[in-house]
Amino acid sequence: MADGKKILAEHQEYVEQMARLSFFFVRRWLGGRMPEKPVGELLLDHTPLFYHALNYPDHETKWNNPNCLSIAAKADELKVLPPSKFEEQMWFEVKDLAVERAERFYPTSVGMGAPAGWNAGSLKYDPPVPGLPPNYCNFHIANAVSPKSIFDSPEYLPHCFIELMDRSEKEYGYDTLHTATWLDDHRCLT
Repeated sequence: MADGKKILAEHQEYVEQMARLSFFFVRRWLGGRMPEKPVGELLLDHTPLFYHALNYPDHETKWNNPNCLSIAAKADELKVLPPSKFEEQMWFEVKDLAVERAERFYPTSVGMGAPAGWNAGSLKYDPPVPGLPPNYCNFHIANAVSPKSIFDSPEYLPHCFIELMDRSEKEYGYDTLHTATWLDDHRCLT
């Protein structure tokens, strides 16, 4: 790390590891639990590949982006490979795109502090989200204290949550916290 921030090579390693994790996860674990869904769809909906590794943060963008759809189609084509070979072949397929996007988005990537516009330290809440009840506070997590961890101080993250709850309740009347993760479908805290 240079000046407390990760260097480009560290970000490129992060992108590769997130991509590989995504490929292995859908082929080894998730594919067996949801065999009725195409592997490409699982990759689009249940992994950090497009959001964290390739930096397509808008959910709708990946479903309309030729690069994303091509990667999903390739995953469907290669789904018969064993998990480790699937991971290797899929990384080979996306490596050039991943490297290009890693270089382009490195300055604003995970581990470089919270993105601009975050409104509660390492947490950010959204205005009302269509499709969610009006009392749901949709929030996101980043590490605004990078290179330190948000868990180093036992008071830091609870303070961020208190700030998020106070501000979002005053601004929008929120009383339920909502977030999503690629790991599971547990999303609401009241």
